[in-house]
Amino acid sequence: MLEFLKKEFSEENIIFFWMTVEKYKQITSQEMPLNRSKDTPLFKSKEVIIKKRVLFWVDLPNKKSVDVKVKPTRAIRVVLKPILHKYGFKMDSVDVYLSSHAAVLDLEGLVSSLDNQRVVVIPKDDCPDDDLCQPRKLHPAGA
Repeated sequence: MLEFLKKEFSEENIIFFWMTVEKYKQITSQEMPLNRSKDTPLFKSKEVIIKKRVLFWVDLPNKKSVDVKVKPTRAIRVVLKPILHKYGFKMDSVDVYLSSHAAVLDLEGLVSSLDNQRVVVIPKDDCPDDDLCQPRKLHPAGA
């Protein structure tokens, strides 16, 4: 069974979760990524829940980096707004780039376009000249 799951769900953006249900309706629920090295007995009398998620990283102006796991159908603006608010930034006062591109990111697009990538947030007032604000110069890809 484990081989079947590996073949069917080998994409990196799909994370496996499992839930253990105990006797007498005592439910112990643990949302933990599945250890793929475990063998089939792990699945005996267990329910496997498969959820598709997008994983990406956000580099903030204060040198913090946040990893984000979200449903792929959400808008980039909707996902980033609470993260920026938590760290004291406003959507109106920042520009958002992919670390591999110099163009400003379309915040109305879906987060599925950000899968396994790094997003760089730069304050607008720090960007008087476009050549100075290219994310590649500030944050090399993979840094």
